[in-house]
Amino acid sequence: MATKYSIIIPTKNRAYSLWKAILSVVNQTYSKWELLVVDGGSSDDTEKLVNEFNNPRITFFNNLNDTGVASARNFGIHHARGSHIGYLDSDDYLLSNWLFEMDKYIKNNSNKVLYMPNKNFSIKLVDKQNKTDKILFKSKLFTRPLFSAKSIKNLEIQCDTNGMIHTKKAINEVGYWNEKLPLYEDFEFLLRFVEKYPRGIAYVPKILVSYTRAYGKDSLCSQANYQKLVDCLEKVYSMHGHKKFLSDQTWFPRLRDKYKKMAEEETTTGHGILDHILKKYA
Repeated sequence: MATKYSIIIPTKNRAYSLWKAILSVVNQTYSKWELLVVDGGSSDDTEKLVNEFNNPRITFFNNLNDTGVASARNFGIHHARGSHIGYLDSDDYLLSNWLFEMDKYIKNNSNKVLYMPNKNFSIKLVDKQNKTDKILFKSKLFTRPLFSAKSIKNLEIQCDTNGMIHTKKAINEVGYWNEKLPLYEDFEFLLRFVEKYPRGIAYVPKILVSYTRAYGKDSLCSQANYQKLVDCLEKVYSMHGHKKFLSDQTWFPRLRDKYKKMAEEETTTGHGILDHILKKYA
């Protein structure tokens, strides 16, 4: 059976949640897929867990030069055999009809190069055992505004790439993931698609993914702070702000300045991102 879709899961010490992500791929009703689990040097039972699935379509890779999720995704792209690349994080999962619905949409819209489904989105607190302590927020991810080239350019949406699919061929024009960005790497990646393929972005208006932003334990959200947000936004703008396709963007310097003030507050009071989120969703 020919492989059409190569699905990449970056992971590191996430065996406690990775099993659910893998199972959501295995349970897809559409079968022309391969799964590449790219590990960044885990010290837990990640490799053992992957091997226990005993599925020839699942391959475990140890990325010895791991620098984060961007390098893992690039590693996966280099080893992918499919004509299309899909993404899933190790603490999220796909609905069983994700690939069936995405494939149907892709066949009917072959003039596009990047396809994004809608998702169930939640924000939660977890304890040290990664058990849910509290659900802070639940909604659909792309409601107002919808996922589009315009909403990406203006950073009006969560630029999460779980469940996203793009053609492997497009990488030749767009380039690989930016491994120097610890945050906003998904936003910067999408910006390049908007620049190179302004009419090639497709929104699939069906809930096909469950995406959760967790605070606590070892999540990237928990490791972020406002100064990192400022630094990464400035890096993204330095790369693309001078280009014509971003001449009408609305996020810089407005968002940068907002986070600068919050970074100053974080330094003086210790009130960081989680404190603001708790206040927002109190």
